[in-house]
Amino acid sequence: MQIDPTYSLHQIAGAPYLLPHGQGVADGKRGIRLNETGLFLWNALQKEPDEEAVLKAFYARYDAALEDHAQLKQDFEQFLNQLLAIGILKKEPAENKNQTDFSMRLGKLQLCIKAPFDAIPPEFLPFQSKQKKNADLTIELTAGVPVRFNLEKNENLSLLIQHSQLCVSEMQNYFLLEFPQAPQLSYALLKKDGSRAWVYHTPPYTKAFVCDFFHAVRILFLYTAQLHGLFAMHSASILYQNKAWLFSGHSGMGKSTHTNLWKKLYGVKILNGDLNLICIEDGSPLIYGMPWCGTSQISDADTHPLGGVILLGRSAGEECIPLSNEEQISLCSQRLISPAWTAELLQRNLDFTAELVQKISVCTLKCTKEESAARAAKLWVDKQIL
Repeated sequence: MQIDPTYSLHQIAGAPYLLPHGQGVADGKRGIRLNETGLFLWNALQKEPDEEAVLKAFYARYDAALEDHAQLKQDFEQFLNQLLAIGILKKEPAENKNQTDFSMRLGKLQLCIKAPFDAIPPEFLPFQSKQKKNADLTIELTAGVPVRFNLEKNENLSLLIQHSQLCVSEMQNYFLLEFPQAPQLSYALLKKDGSRAWVYHTPPYTKAFVCDFFHAVRILFLYTAQLHGLFAMHSASILYQNKAWLFSGHSGMGKSTHTNLWKKLYGVKILNGDLNLICIEDGSPLIYGMPWCGTSQISDADTHPLGGVILLGRSAGEECIPLSNEEQISLCSQRLISPAWTAELLQRNLDFTAELVQKISVCTLKCTKEESAARAAKLWVDKQIL
């Protein structure tokens, strides 16, 4: 159940009213006077916009016997219908029975994408799962544009990020995500508990649309993953001595160059060319495969133990430099791309990194892009394994 953010509760001569403000006034929306029951239900909906939860609270308020539940439920439904008729409440988008339920497994998380199959990015197919129930995150692709949110006039929306590729605003129970460079994606609503998201769009499902949707799903997934203790690091990875080793650095620093040098010199497997999903499970650091891999088009669907992180820096020579605990936490957390939309989310990233660096090896490799850089890195890695 979605609450129209242009409505707020006010008192007129001691009586409670739900009244429009800002864009709601400009659109000619009307208000409503609440009685005592309506006020209770409105306050309950503000705390938890879930019909079943509010109905249970309604029963508890009157300590209602089982035989009285039917009448209270009828009163509740009449109140909801009033608010729906006025437009104060809006039902969450109903499931589209014509859509495909595409399930995939990423690490320990199950995703369900409700969308026409033509809209499913082909990169997701290697991660497809037969499991259809108990999804940790359900994403529904919904054609059309519902309520138009106006940040300048809506005091219930708080702008967190404004960027050429992504804008994020915070609502009471949702995040609102906008994608300025994806013209067919109107916006997405993401529940703060990370369980469900709706991506509003305009068909048709062209190659450009599928690409934009692919990247939008990544942002939604990384938020939910973060809540479940999985964090993404901007890094390329190799498999060496049965462990994953990550090479991370700013764009242009040579992540792909270094992993390709290892493949050439030592025959290692490249796991992912751009992004790695990290988790600590039963005290052991792991990386999980993900379909997102930048322009490298190299990704791996398996799970591997994580050995360490090599942070790349430029130099005329080749040198692996040890780091203090503080430096490891600071530098590794900067390489995470898990959301830091709020102070709370940033702290999650820092707390995870502080735990991670206690369980892996981390160094800075000051180097060129020559074969000697791979040899210097291998010497350091071999010492960590011994």
